Amino acid sequence: MTAELRQFERDARVTGLLHETFISRLEEAAVQQGAQTPDSRIISTATPGKQVAPRSGLIMFLGVIAGAALGLGIIRVQQIRQSAVPAGADLEMATSVPVLGHLRLAPTRQHSRLVGYLSTNSTSPLSEAARNLRTSVLSPNSDAQPQVILCTSSVPDEGKITMSIALAQSLAGLGRSVLLVEADIRSLSFR
Repeated sequence: MTAELRQFERDARVTGLLHETFISRLEEAAVQQGAQTPDSRIISTATPGKQVAPRSGLIMFLGVIAGAALGLGIIRVQQIRQSAVPAGADLEMATSVPVLGHLRLAPTRQHSRLVGYLSTNSTSPLSEAARNLRTSVLSPNSDAQPQVILCTSSVPDEGKITMSIALAQSLAGLGRSVLLVEADIRSLSFR
């Protein structure tokens, strides 16, 4: 009987181990199945909506504004480049006419102060350029000394008055008689 009892005990232990293995496998299967099934549920069906992003109208508007600003910037840069004074050699090549001189920008916009500036600053770049222009105009290579010098331009603000004043001041410095006449009847500058 003890042998039978031992056999029953062994069978009970094996059955217990099988039961524990079966329970652990059942729990693993429940966990895997829970991971595969969603934790959500449908409350109500979806309704068609409107587009929220990207905002096409705003993007188009900003694109037009940016394009217009870029276009205006390019046009402005081209205007600045075209309004720049070309070098003397470039002018001679384009017009086949010799360039006699090139004056620097005057330090003052008021023509009434320009004569005083030229008198007191005889070594300034503007005074030097005016003397070089005077020398070119009165050069001994020409047949006769000019009696009348006309300064003109097709557009405003190219420095006609500044050049006329500087050249007249330089000629007067040689002891020549100079009469400077302004012929622009629309906008008088000499005062």
